[in-house]
Amino acid sequence: MYGGNLELKKKGPLSVAVPGEVAGLFTAWKQLGKLPWKQLVYPAEKLAAEGYMISKYLYMQMNATRDDILADKGGLSELFASNGELKKPGTIVCNPKLAFTLKQIAEHGPKVFYNGTVGVNL
Repeated sequence: MYGGNLELKKKGPLSVAVPGEVAGLFTAWKQLGKLPWKQLVYPAEKLAAEGYMISKYLYMQMNATRDDILADKGGLSELFASNGELKKPGTIVCNPKLAFTLKQIAEHGPKVFYNGTVGVNL
């Protein structure tokens, strides 16, 4: 997962999740969940699709890792930068790729994340 670079697990997008997270959440839902799976996933999908506003605090944190964000072409820079500069507080950030992934997981369960179209594209 870290390609031999253990620093990646300390900060950045690979520091916040484990590969089994989707399966673990689905298992917990199967055992204890009351809401339909799609209804449970939908708020996260909607937030990714419609976006959220960069707060002053988020901007401060982005500034602390500015060089890393700008260097991550196609990843963090795609979300949090424009024209080589960090997006400012008040800017709405949308993540259509994440929204698509969450929609697939909502409709098809975790298998699509590991073995389906989502897994193939990771």
